[in-house]
Amino acid sequence: AFTQITWTLAATEGGDTILTNEESGFAGRADAIAAQTLDSTGGFNQVIVAAKAWIEHGVALNVVADHA
Repeated sequence: AFTQITWTLAATEGGDTILTNEESGFAGRADAIAAQTLDSTGGFNQVIVAAKAWIEHGVALNVVADHA
């Protein structure tokens, strides 16, 4: 089963950026959905950290390739 992931970037009045990500489309019993959700969140964290390193410092961490 596939899920849909939406990433939204919004600028604040102070010049910061707020990143919001939403994943939808989980299926199954509540315990299975909870397990899928928890499994998914670690990957988001790694991608966000890698993107921040690249944007702010020009460093490619390759965290996705490291965990493929």
